[in-house]
Amino acid sequence: MIKHVVMFKLQDPTDENTKAAKELILAMDGKIEGLLTLEVGTNVVQSDRAYDLVLISTHTSLDDLKVYATHPLHIPVVEHMRKVCSSIVSVDYEI
Repeated sequence: MIKHVVMFKLQDPTDENTKAAKELILAMDGKIEGLLTLEVGTNVVQSDRAYDLVLISTHTSLDDLKVYATHPLHIPVVEHMRKVCSSIVSVDYEI
């Protein structure tokens, strides 16, 4: 299995923008085959190095992660997050 972790630093991290981004990401939950779990958390400790949101997902395999990355439900989420974020970082690892 593969764990996929993405952190987002919003350009304008208001409560409204954070909530909208979280809801957009969570709208994919249960709709993409091979996406076993999807969790989105908001940062609770503010600092200069902190990010605003984190996405943590579990995929059955590296191939399923690749399917997720190009899935029609995922592409608009990626496009939106690239527009509203000043920084996005990710890591993928086997579990």
